[in-house]
Amino acid sequence: MEKHIEYFKVEVDDVSVNHEMKINVLQKKIQNVSDNHGSILGFGFDDMSNIGLFWVVTRLTVEILRLPILNESFRIETWLETPGRVGINRYYKLFVENELIVYGVAKWALVNRNTLTVERLDQFDFMNEIDYLDEVLSFRLPVLKKLQRRNTEDQHLTIRLCATKEMLDHNNHVNNTEYIKMALEEFNDLRKIRMYQISYGVAIYEGQTIEMTRYSEDSETYVEGYVIDAFGSRNLSFQVRIL
Repeated sequence: MEKHIEYFKVEVDDVSVNHEMKINVLQKKIQNVSDNHGSILGFGFDDMSNIGLFWVVTRLTVEILRLPILNESFRIETWLETPGRVGINRYYKLFVENELIVYGVAKWALVNRNTLTVERLDQFDFMNEIDYLDEVLSFRLPVLKKLQRRNTEDQHLTIRLCATKEMLDHNNHVNNTEYIKMALEEFNDLRKIRMYQISYGVAIYEGQTIEMTRYSEDSETYVEGYVIDAFGSRNLSFQVRIL
């Protein structure tokens, strides 16, 4: 498999007050590159929708050496590792010329649109017909693991908000890029971010109430997001760890 590469230039709308690319914009670029690559390989959104499936990100880790700045040109490289039974790792590298500035990994899974259950990847011929790129990288890979739930006695601040139509994606639930945006913006976290991890749980739909709780330990911040259902129960939707 050849790496998939796309080129970009940082526009005014992409940056924050310090002229660096916003984290949620970075995450959208990564997701769009992933979608485009999937379409080229024959299992993009339209391809999967035709057979009643859709891709979801279950967790991801992104390491930031620095963010691209206004008017800077950069490229994103992505490739897929040999899949496991129910998940496949997609890797990313972001360069400004020859300078590596961001790298990460995300685990993707295929979900049945009718049953909302995760499907085995090895049952699909299109997943077995690809020459995967199990590359030995010259840099340390981010750790891709499920985040542990926090002790509720440690919570410091809780915010409630409502999922709006603008947050939704083509699967009609809140897009995964919105979670890091909510975690940073709702808590006004303006620090320099070196790494973020996200683990995803139940989906969030338009009109549902989201309750977010923040915990801080030394230089680390944890945000947990819960969906409040019609009966008042809290269901874990996402966890974010920020360094």
